[in-house]
Amino acid sequence: MVDLSLRALGIATDRDVAEYFKISLPETRKILIESEYERVIVEGSTENWYLAKDVEMSFSDESIVAISPLDSLVWSRGRQKNLFQRDYILESYKPKLKRKFGYFGMPVLKGHRIVGRVAPRKSGETLLIEAQEFDDAISPDEIELLLRKLSTWASCSHVIMERD
Repeated sequence: MVDLSLRALGIATDRDVAEYFKISLPETRKILIESEYERVIVEGSTENWYLAKDVEMSFSDESIVAISPLDSLVWSRGRQKNLFQRDYILESYKPKLKRKFGYFGMPVLKGHRIVGRVAPRKSGETLLIEAQEFDDAISPDEIELLLRKLSTWASCSHVIMERD
């Protein structure tokens, strides 16, 4: 189960691995050490990180993609904060008037960094972007590429960006 957890996560702290299948933390730590998983450093984190076996850590700084907030890469807010220095909250379960961002806010990954988020909603053939926020690290052309990808995934022929 430790191996399955780590393979699903790719890179993780011992706590992340334990939480994935609700395994005891002391047992997880023992298995990680005894199994000689590769320990790696994550910039900005003081925790022990482990890399799954046979995982290639290569990122294209040119790639840009929206990530489901339910993806194991970001579903744990602590893990998201450790890896990306972000703390995005899924607001789908909040009443509309209490949402600060949008119904289904999706982090945007560029290379190995989260550079913002979008909140898309499909309505017929239209993809409505309820909210968006991006770092300076993302260009208007990259935003356009991201929106094209989202509209293709959602089988939409139109994209409308809501304005505040």
